[in-house]
Amino acid sequence: MKKNIIKAFAGDLMYSIIALMAFNGAMQLVVYPYMTKKMGAGPWGDVLTIISIVAIVACSFGSGANYSHMVVSTRHKGVSGDYNIFLAFTALLSLPVSFAAMFVIKNVSVGTFVGIFLLMVMTTLRYYGDVDFRLRVNYKEYMFYYFVITAGYVLGALSYSCIGSWAFTLILGESVATIFLLFKGQIYKRPLFKRSEWFKENILSMLTLSGAYLVANLVLNSDRILLNIFVSSEAVTVFYTATLIGKIVALLTSPLNGVITGHLAKYEGNLTKKAVSIMTAVLLGVMAVVCAGSTIVSYLFVMVMYPDLLEAAKPLFIVANAGQILYFVSETFMVILLRFAEENMQLRINGVYAVLFYVCAIPSVILFKTMGLAWAVLAANALRFIIVVAVAFRTASRGGEAVSQENS
Repeated sequence: MKKNIIKAFAGDLMYSIIALMAFNGAMQLVVYPYMTKKMGAGPWGDVLTIISIVAIVACSFGSGANYSHMVVSTRHKGVSGDYNIFLAFTALLSLPVSFAAMFVIKNVSVGTFVGIFLLMVMTTLRYYGDVDFRLRVNYKEYMFYYFVITAGYVLGALSYSCIGSWAFTLILGESVATIFLLFKGQIYKRPLFKRSEWFKENILSMLTLSGAYLVANLVLNSDRILLNIFVSSEAVTVFYTATLIGKIVALLTSPLNGVITGHLAKYEGNLTKKAVSIMTAVLLGVMAVVCAGSTIVSYLFVMVMYPDLLEAAKPLFIVANAGQILYFVSETFMVILLRFAEENMQLRINGVYAVLFYVCAIPSVILFKTMGLAWAVLAANALRFIIVVAVAFRTASRGGEAVSQENS
C-alpha cells in the first residue's frame, strides 16, 4: 500500500515537472526571445512591465482561489459556484488596475486598456484552473493542460508577424486554458454561479489566501524596484543574472507544491511534531545541496551567456541563490502547513515577512548596495523559514492526537 502511494506521488510529480518545463521552456527559449526580436527591446520592455503587473494580480487571486478550493474540498463538496462568483468579482477589480497600468507604460488607449484587462482576467482563470485536475488527482490531464497553454503561446507568438498585436499573442496563450477546461474539466459545469451553504466561509477563505499571496507577490517584485531606485538599472541586471539559476531551480517547487496539496486533500491523518522535525531536516538538506549546485551552475552559465557581467555577479552567487531557494523551501513548508492550520495563518506569516523584508532590505540596499540587498533577502527569508517551522510545531498534534479543532 505504501509503495503504491509513493509510486503515485512520484508519477504525479513527474507529470507536473514535465508540464512546468514545457511551459517555462517555451516561454523563455521561444516566445520571449521571438517577441523581443520582432518588437524591439524598448516596446517589449513595456510588455514585460505589463506582464509583471498582471502576474501580481492574477497570481494572487488565481492562486488564492486555487489553494482555497483545495483546502475547502477536505471539508465540503459542490462549492465550485462560490469560486466562480469570486473570480467574476476579481474581474471587476482588474478594471482599475488595467487603467493604472496604461499610465505606468505611458500608452493610454482603448486598445491597450482592453488588452491588459483581458490578459489579467484570462491569466487569473489560468492560475485557478489547474485546481480542476488537482482536485481529481489527475496529473496526466494537468500536464496536457499546460501543453495546451504552451501551444497557445507559441501560436500566438507566431501570429505576431501577421496581426502585430502583443495583446493577442498573450491572451491567446492564456485563454486556451479556459477553453480546454470547458471541454475537459469539472469546475465550470452549470450552474456556474450557484452559491453553496458555506458561501461566506469560502469567500473568507479565498480573500485570506489571496491577501497572503498578494503580500508575497509584492515582496517578490521589490528587489529589482529597490535596486533601480537606490543603486542603478545595471545593478538590476547584475542581481537578476546572479539569481537566475536559483529562481529556475526554485520553479520546481511549484509542481511539487501542487502535488503535495492534491494528495494532502485526501489525507485524513494528523500533523505530528515528529513529522515536522523530519520535514525540517529534509528541506534544509535539500536546500544545502541545491544551493551548492546552483552556485556552480550559475558560475558556468554566466561565464558562457553573460561574460561581461561575471565579475560583478560572481560575489553574489552563493548568497543570492541561497536567498531565493530558502524562500521557496519555506513556501513548500507553508503549503503543507496550510492543510492543518487556518487559512489566515498564511496571511499573518506573509504580513510579518513583508515587514521583515522591508526593514532588512531598505537600509541594506542604501548602505551596502547590491550585496547588501542579497544579504537582506537571505536574512528575511531565513526568518520566514524559522517562523513557518515554529508555527508548524505549534500546530502539530501532540503525540499524533487530534489536530486543532479548526480543521476537524
